[in-house]
This record gives sequence, structure tokens and C-alpha cells, in this order.
Amino acid sequence: MRLFFRKEDSSFDVPVLLNITIPPERAWNTWSARRLEMVFLPLGVRVTPRAYSGGAGRSTLFPSGPALRFRRHTIGGSLIEAAAEHVGTKLD
Repeated sequence: MRLFFRKEDSSFDVPVLLNITIPPERAWNTWSARRLEMVFLPLGVRVTPRAYSGGAGRSTLFPSGPALRFRRHTIGGSLIEAAAEHVGTKLD
């Protein structure tokens, strides 16, 4: 997927919006196949939280299970709360 294009008369990259009809207050979305992932809909950019434990040498994308608890979440995605645990470390 190409997110930027270069104008011939400019040396600056200009973002290409995938969807220009989304209002700014709805641009970030949380409805994704991956848990806790945020999607910036106008550009299609995804931010996926991941935790790594150097002591255990393990990482996680927080799959469903007892180590991940969803809390408050507004329909529009303006508030998202969750608690997670990875190799004994609690994130809240």
C-alpha cells in the first residue's frame, strides 16, 4: 500500500488519505482483528501494543485470555481501557 506520493515540483512527501470522509473525531478506531490495536482510518496506519520481557526472553501481542481484561470503551473509541499481564508484570 502506498501512503505517500512525491510531487514533481516539490521535495516534500504528501500523505495520501485513504478515506477523506471520516471526521477527525472518528479518525482513530479500535475495531480490529488484533486485541488493543488502534487504526488511524484516514491513512490506514495501525498501532499495535506489544510487550517484551528481557528476563524471560518472550514477547506478546496480548491474545485473548485471562491475562487480558478489557475495561471501559466508548463506541467512538475516544476512551479505551484495558489491563494486561505479561510474565508476571501487570499493565493497567
